[in-house]
Amino acid sequence: MALPIITQQVQNQLSKTQTSFNQKIKQIDELKLLLNLIEEHEIFLRKRLTISIFPLIKESNKIRMEFAEKLNNYFFDNQFTKAEKKKISTVICEYMSIVLENEETPRAIELYNMHTDTLSFEEERAKAKEMQKNMMKKQAEKFGFDFENVDLDDPNSFMASMAEQAEELQKKQEEKQAKRKKTPKQLEKEQKEAEQNKILNKTVKALYTDLAKILHPDLEHNDDKKQEKTELMHQVTTAYEQNDVFALLNLHIKYAQEGENKLDAIAEEQIKLYIVHLNEQIKDLEDQIHLKRFANFSPMMEWAGQKNFERKVKQEEKGMKDEVLSLKTMVMEADDVAIVKKRLKNTDIDDKNMIDFDMMLEMMEMMNIQIKDPKKKKKK
Repeated sequence: MALPIITQQVQNQLSKTQTSFNQKIKQIDELKLLLNLIEEHEIFLRKRLTISIFPLIKESNKIRMEFAEKLNNYFFDNQFTKAEKKKISTVICEYMSIVLENEETPRAIELYNMHTDTLSFEEERAKAKEMQKNMMKKQAEKFGFDFENVDLDDPNSFMASMAEQAEELQKKQEEKQAKRKKTPKQLEKEQKEAEQNKILNKTVKALYTDLAKILHPDLEHNDDKKQEKTELMHQVTTAYEQNDVFALLNLHIKYAQEGENKLDAIAEEQIKLYIVHLNEQIKDLEDQIHLKRFANFSPMMEWAGQKNFERKVKQEEKGMKDEVLSLKTMVMEADDVAIVKKRLKNTDIDDKNMIDFDMMLEMMEMMNIQIKDPKKKKKK
């Protein structure tokens, strides 16, 4: 379907308002296409995660456990020097850190605790939770919220409580503001905004009403056309409920204007009203795209919408498959003491491979939902 844009025989005859309208329409069309592509990529990724990626992660962690058990046996073998045993402990902790990121199995925790030379897994986790609690307390104090009766061990409960308190505080401030005597300028501004909102709602309703008069199935006697109009009316109602001016304009051109684009004849003031709706729709689409891309079920969703998305996901799968093969080789070679000693000789002790709870907390803080400060005035 052609886009509902304003046309003229000579392009430079378009006014600034008309040009802006066309730009918004094209932007929405691009955003809708991108959102559809991202949703397709999400379906593809969820399928790959279930069929291939999750099983590969499970298999690789199973092999890591097997390899760690063999190294653990060597740790108590007198054939290995003190320096080699230190490296064995480092490798075991490194591998158990990876396993524990996906599943906190008792044996993985036991091996990690046996070979760590710092805090135990439980101590590290307790430390991380305490830091998280302090972080949540600071956030609550910043906004003047009560956290004494909130379960700080449950981040979701905490965020829900803070959001509830923020809403309550906002409500109280609005009530307080409403009681204050308003200046003539404030009253005039509020009146203008109310009138504009009323007109904005009318513009959308007018499109809906025009389409309903033509497409309502109750007005059709032909059974085949009645079914077709039922489906079309569903599209119209959905677009109206979602304030989708883009879709309503498309349907209006096709059915209410009988395929003839009469947008050229619309007054400038009417176009400006459409632009207000279109701006809101652009913001909504951008928010949806952001939420989809940063969904927490997989970091690979950040690639969604890119042309090479499927190739990137398959490359990740290939990397995992190669890693599984490499791990299997290491497990087989672990039966040969000479090979193990050679590998240990080439292994650098790197504490950065241990569980990094500080980094985990930093990531949690970055990903944490930011509570809107009710003390700040809402921009209009």
